[in-house]
Amino acid sequence: MSVPRVSPGAVIRAQGAELTCGGKGINVVRALRSLGAEALLILPVGTRDRVTYEGLLAAEKLAAEIIPVTGGVRTATILLESEIDRVTVINEAGAFEDPAQWADVVSRVVTTAHEGDLVMIMGSLPMGLPSSALVNLVEGLHARGARVLVDTAPQWLEPVLATDPDVIAPNLDEAEACLGLTDALVMNSHALGDDEARERADRAARQLVERGARIVLVTAGGAGVAIASADAHAWVSAVSVDVVSTVGAGDSFVAGFAHTWMHGGMSEDFATIVEAARSGVACAAASCEQVLAGGVVRERYSELLSRVPEAVIATGVSL
Repeated sequence: MSVPRVSPGAVIRAQGAELTCGGKGINVVRALRSLGAEALLILPVGTRDRVTYEGLLAAEKLAAEIIPVTGGVRTATILLESEIDRVTVINEAGAFEDPAQWADVVSRVVTTAHEGDLVMIMGSLPMGLPSSALVNLVEGLHARGARVLVDTAPQWLEPVLATDPDVIAPNLDEAEACLGLTDALVMNSHALGDDEARERADRAARQLVERGARIVLVTAGGAGVAIASADAHAWVSAVSVDVVSTVGAGDSFVAGFAHTWMHGGMSEDFATIVEAARSGVACAAASCEQVLAGGVVRERYSELLSRVPEAVIATGVSL
């Protein structure tokens, strides 16, 4: 929604509004498709809004396997302020009216996965589910021989660390909250200077490896991304673009990373991981030039990839 300026307590007339299907998983698939890759999208969707949501997916030709659950679909309101070039995002909490249905979601995802697949678990879970809700899902996928990338809210990410997830991709606020340093209810690390953001992201990435994650990617907005594994840690600086909206940039980063990492055979060779992260940085930058979350122009992505700085790499992760 486009507005002149957000003024608390005021009545604001919008200059324009657009309704799209969203959510981190959808944003990732949208970006992957722009890069020429296809992915199976599995979505639990509340029955109250299912028809509307399926219509929005069909409008973009995004094929999805819908898992019907009781309830509705949560709404995210994105306010683009034209006068001061600022974006404000209000995310509803969302809830399962019948939390027992989560077991059906886990079963469907696990039985769909095959050995060698990369399964990306994206987005926050509905309120009412236990903090351990993703543990059985990740363990089930590993038992099927699938690799798992997790990008979720800190309260669900922290218990997942005990399952040795293949990749986690929190932003800096989420990473520090997962480590118990902040609560991440208001995410404002974007206000940090690049040097401080880099230092904190690098530290958080290494600590999360020590907590159990095999590969950690901590995005720090316009500063760049910290990468860590048991072998080394690195930093890739962001590439500068004229930003239209940063909404979905982290999801586009995941798409770019996954696209290149899968082409590299999902190797844990650190150089391969770093190149995939560079791809993610380019994809995130291309996304920032679009209003649509996860909207990426493939030619622009390719151009920006050539401008992404080389990584700064150090061996070891001990703090």
